[in-house]
Amino acid sequence: MNRNEGFPGGMPGDFPGYAPEMPSAEEFSTFFEEKKETAPAAPPLKILTGVIGAGNGGMSTYAVNLFRELPENNYDVTFLSTAEHPFFESQIKERYGRIKVIPPRNRHPLAHRKAIRKILSEQKFDAVHIHLSTASNIVPLEEAVKAGVPTVIAHIHSAGAEGGKLAALLHKLHVGKLGKMPILRLACSDAAGKFAYGNAGYTVMLNGIDLDRFYWDPGRRDRFRKFKHIPADAFVVGHVGRFTPVKNHAYLLDLFAEVKKERETAFLLLCGDGPLLEETKKKAEAMGLSDSILFAGNIVNPQDAYCAMDVMVLPSQFEGFPLTVVEAAAEGLPVLVSDTVTKEAAPLSSNSSPSRTIWERPPKPSFQWTPAAPAGTTGTSCGRRGWTLLPRSERSKPSTTGSDDRRHPTQTERSLIGWKNPLSAGRLTRSSTTTSTGWWCW
Repeated sequence: MNRNEGFPGGMPGDFPGYAPEMPSAEEFSTFFEEKKETAPAAPPLKILTGVIGAGNGGMSTYAVNLFRELPENNYDVTFLSTAEHPFFESQIKERYGRIKVIPPRNRHPLAHRKAIRKILSEQKFDAVHIHLSTASNIVPLEEAVKAGVPTVIAHIHSAGAEGGKLAALLHKLHVGKLGKMPILRLACSDAAGKFAYGNAGYTVMLNGIDLDRFYWDPGRRDRFRKFKHIPADAFVVGHVGRFTPVKNHAYLLDLFAEVKKERETAFLLLCGDGPLLEETKKKAEAMGLSDSILFAGNIVNPQDAYCAMDVMVLPSQFEGFPLTVVEAAAEGLPVLVSDTVTKEAAPLSSNSSPSRTIWERPPKPSFQWTPAAPAGTTGTSCGRRGWTLLPRSERSKPSTTGSDDRRHPTQTERSLIGWKNPLSAGRLTRSSTTTSTGWWCW
């Protein structure tokens, strides 16, 4: 009997005089003969995805989140990036992802197309999955189809156009093209699908998050506030998003000014970066609010920022399916959103109507999340059972044993509404219908 069998890896532990039993030569030989007879593993699927850049906006975050959940040995993923060092560079490379830098289409349209064509000619990809905010740039999709890539996916993440008159014009011209291209059309919401694909068929795939990352933790709240020098007794109104016209920061400042009149301890936490950042700072200073506002910039720990907030406000002019609302909901944070935000992302209390866009803490200690599910590829939606989300006071870090009644949804419920990776659910498919839970798979 091996007296060291109770020690990890056969280490001698407190019995240095004994060594673990070694397999015999015959056992070694049998082992290697069996390995020779084993069929070789299937080669990893080669995926080209993007386009990402220097920022960490919702679309780039979603694309990288999908990648991070993939089994490393089953997929070989390459990201298209318009920045030499994209925001998520370290996260991509630490999981053996590749990054191919391409010129931005708005500045170098010909070089942009040429670079993509070159990448597709140098390597044979099994699938190309392109994330879009509008249909203004469909060059990666066009080149993938021309290159004969077996599966080409367009994935729209917005329900409205931004970027100027030229981008709006190009979007209008390309909607019809997207509807006729031999590709798979995905949308984060019904509104986004109609915006990008018009009358063509598409599949709604609701955005998901990693529920093991977003949960209420008072320790996170205290640490974030101390690190960012936010008063412990402050009533924190928060926002996470890029400083662009569609996010409506100017209106948010006006709204906060009214809150400040009612609550002296009110504090505004703005997370993100973008072209309107300096303009927003100047307006805050002119309004005399600078001392009550923190411009936190791009953050890598939004889960901590949500814990530091008392309410999140999203006054966007339009959204495709805001991940920030889902993330905040997972942490039990009350959310106030504009009525132009897609209804699929609206968290509802148990006594709310489906059209309600304000999430208020109800008197009973429970919330209901009732999203819509896709119905085939027609773009229509149908109901799906929700799951109960406990309020902050009753939530805690997920239990590793699964015995904590306070944890957020079970694995079954998670596959329905929480994080369900559409990429690792299966191999390549050309099916024109959604999976049973409404998530697409390669």
